[in-house]
Amino acid sequence: MARLHPALSGRGFTLLELMIAIAIFSVVATLAHGGLQAVIRAHQRTEAVVADLDALRRTWLLIDQDMAALAARGIRDGSGLSRPPFLLAPGRVEFTRLRPGDDLPQRVEYRLIDRRLMRFEWPVGDLAPAAVPLSGVVLDEVEAAVLAAWTEGGWVTDWPTAGQDTTAAGAVPRAVALRLVWRGRALQWLFTVSA
Repeated sequence: MARLHPALSGRGFTLLELMIAIAIFSVVATLAHGGLQAVIRAHQRTEAVVADLDALRRTWLLIDQDMAALAARGIRDGSGLSRPPFLLAPGRVEFTRLRPGDDLPQRVEYRLIDRRLMRFEWPVGDLAPAAVPLSGVVLDEVEAAVLAAWTEGGWVTDWPTAGQDTTAAGAVPRAVALRLVWRGRALQWLFTVSA
């Protein structure tokens, strides 16, 4: 018959030893819980930053694609009046772009409405009298948006400028700058125009 080691035979844990073991386990568990909570908070902060960067990346890409497809072609609006290829006014920009896939002209507008940067898209360039655009929110929580267009004379916030021929080669700017204040952060983006 196997015999137990003399130190183990007939001896159990005393109450004091058991209480010390439980106290040590409690301290280790408390430290582990605090560490786990710190990791979870860091992960949540990281996810929030990644979501913010993703929203900004998607916004920049969408505007950049639209500006890269900008066309120096005016349109007729729903009333039959001629509109220049590019219009810039405080808080909004409207222009003709070539639609992806078939290169047909299409009208697009960006506008700041109730702290949201909105994008409006008409299916074609020349608009029917009752044409209704598709619209969507590009970016929420925009506190301010200032647009500027580059002309030979510098940056302007209204386009076309006074006396400008909107059918000439300079009917569209060479670049558009967008300054945003978003969630307390000031951002400035520059988009080149290839028309």
